[in-house]
Amino acid sequence: MPILVAARLLKPLGNPAANGIKFFAASELLELVKDRAWLVKVTNAVNQHWRKQNAAKNTGVVAGLIGT
Repeated sequence: MPILVAARLLKPLGNPAANGIKFFAASELLELVKDRAWLVKVTNAVNQHWRKQNAAKNTGVVAGLIGT
């Protein structure tokens, strides 16, 4: 879920703190999963997130790996 919020594909209810618990409307999620174009955007956002994470991990950019 944090990946989708960061990609602005989901918006939590209310105005939660950055480190607070976020709630989502179930009815809104059920409508969104019926939209094929939205699902494509979600899939691309998740894939891009993990591609970046793995690239950083492989190059040693992740905190704590540099200099060891």
